[in-house]
Amino acid sequence: RYDGGGLYVREGNVTVTNTAQIASNTAITGAGGGIYAITSTVVVANSSVNQNGARKDGGGIAAYRATLFAFNGAAISSNSVITGSGGGIHVQGNAAMLSDVTLVGNAAKTGGGGAYVNTLTARLMRTSITANNGGSGPGGGLFVRADLAELNENQIKSNQTAGFGGGLHIA
Repeated sequence: RYDGGGLYVREGNVTVTNTAQIASNTAITGAGGGIYAITSTVVVANSSVNQNGARKDGGGIAAYRATLFAFNGAAISSNSVITGSGGGIHVQGNAAMLSDVTLVGNAAKTGGGGAYVNTLTARLMRTSITANNGGSGPGGGLFVRADLAELNENQIKSNQTAGFGGGLHIA
């Protein structure tokens, strides 16, 4: 009901793998419609987080003071937030690494439609960021604020926002 419509983890590690599906969950008054993690490590591989919703940040995944690894065909799609940022993923903390990930059809109110990343290190490789909506905030597809940001071989297309950076906003 509050944070973590599908899964809530505090000071631990969570791994979603082997075609697992976190779908159709809602955090009615909080963050992390699919997964909410605080002071934790989240790993999503060869699985999907889709059609989840949250009132605040991270329709699919909300990770605070956390590290997020998504790779090997992970799909984050059709997630949304009502008042916050990071329609698909909202991560604040140590690091975010996305490799061979699809972020498609996610929506946020205040930026980072596909993903909102505010970490020390951000690495995105071979990630498809398509048809996401950042609402009125920066980064329709992707918002990144990091001390070290590395983006390689990504496809960013058909994203939109009323703010800065329809596809990508780096702050």
